[in-house]
Amino acid sequence: MPDKEKKTLTVTSIGSAGEYNNNPVIQFAAVDQAGESKGYETWGRELVDLVQKDAVLNAEVTCVQKGDQVTNRVTQMFDVQGKPIRPSQRRSGGGYGAGSSPEDRVSRDNQARAYIISDLWKSGKLEDNDSRVKKLLSWLDRMGETAPAPAPAPAQAAAKAAPPPTQPATARAAPPPTTPPAPEAEGKPLADITESDIPDLRALFQICFLLWEMPSIEACQQLGYGSVTDASEAGLNLWDSWLIIKDCKEGPKA
Repeated sequence: MPDKEKKTLTVTSIGSAGEYNNNPVIQFAAVDQAGESKGYETWGRELVDLVQKDAVLNAEVTCVQKGDQVTNRVTQMFDVQGKPIRPSQRRSGGGYGAGSSPEDRVSRDNQARAYIISDLWKSGKLEDNDSRVKKLLSWLDRMGETAPAPAPAPAQAAAKAAPPPTQPATARAAPPPTTPPAPEAEGKPLADITESDIPDLRALFQICFLLWEMPSIEACQQLGYGSVTDASEAGLNLWDSWLIIKDCKEGPKA
């Protein structure tokens, strides 16, 4: 998981500025409160406009390392009262809105991860003996839920139709509603994944999980958000989000 810390940065020089998928991006050099000079980058109009020569920025920095390359991304900035510049879940009067406290977010993130694993297992992309499936079943057992049935193997499905039950089936709790995964993305090379493979945020999380076993919360952090809740309510452009995460994991094309 990328390292994240708050820093007070004084901008010393402005580097390249441009757009990536219609999103303004800027690179700059700055000195932090400890006197250490580094290169940084940030994106989004609300943050890019604040990067000026000699400007003092109260910033939240995420350090992303890929091999020997380290990128310092400014994912959030704060005003003099400490309020975030990029929209957040905190109420303007202080405190948290309903369902957006740290505890609520952790619960939702865990549920989102469980739904992804459940979708992958039901569609046959994860085996019964996979450690992630075992953890899911253990979690459902503790919650008193009935596990959804995995997809039958093709040979089993074609063998014969099940006879009609002679006794009423035991009532079971219905599995949590899930959005169907994007199976067409399974096994595709990175370059062949298209916008149609990512119809919603859960499909984006599933692809990241299948390719890199990246948890949904890490995918959100790569996009500059602290939780699945933040990302879900931000109205993200899913294709742009995929390109940002892919570049972060694989590196941009030369």
